Amino acid sequence: MSARGLVPVGVVLALLGLAGCASEPTAPEGYTSMCDGDILRLVEGFRPAKDVDYLAFRRDDAVFSRGVNEATVQSTTLEARGTPCATAKDKGACESALARAHALVGSCYGTPIVPKFRAPEEGPPGDRTCTATYLVFTRGDEVGLVVTDADVRSFFGAIDTPQEAAYVAQRGGENVTCQTTSAMRAAYAFLAEGIGIVAQGAAEPRIVRVAPDGTVSLVADGK
Repeated sequence: MSARGLVPVGVVLALLGLAGCASEPTAPEGYTSMCDGDILRLVEGFRPAKDVDYLAFRRDDAVFSRGVNEATVQSTTLEARGTPCATAKDKGACESALARAHALVGSCYGTPIVPKFRAPEEGPPGDRTCTATYLVFTRGDEVGLVVTDADVRSFFGAIDTPQEAAYVAQRGGENVTCQTTSAMRAAYAFLAEGIGIVAQGAAEPRIVRVAPDGTVSLVADGK
């Protein structure tokens, strides 16, 4: 074969790459991805009704084990922004209150868990975990938690950023994630009456609209 009939290997690979990209499903038309790789970051896009010094997603875990006398609640910071207690007048007291703040309170399978819990004689078989995911913030000397729907409405006021809308959708049970197929990864669009959020559906993207008052309505069911 003459040299004129040869196609450089690099060109072939580039063409194959373009073909692969073209065939890969993408977010619905008009929607913008919220994903950083397979990670969905929300906290940086939160705009509380009142400014805060520090804001974080935290998760509390408590494990119930038959035969275990006691266990502490463990807190894990999943995502954060700002500096804890940055403008507090009494930083020590603020930091101490932040360390003690937990959303996982009351009981785990009927067993008291604040600040520690004791396994009763009778309980569920094997280990079981109680988990609570929430927002925690500091504002001056104040340390606060955002746990309930009422807390969310008070903390954010109007839901007017894509990240806030995605968070509200998640709280409502929608699987807004970046760890799924490209077509169903978290994405947003500004709509006439709120913010559209893409969630994972059964076979196609599931889309919900989050209104400024936090009301979530279905746009596409994703079946």
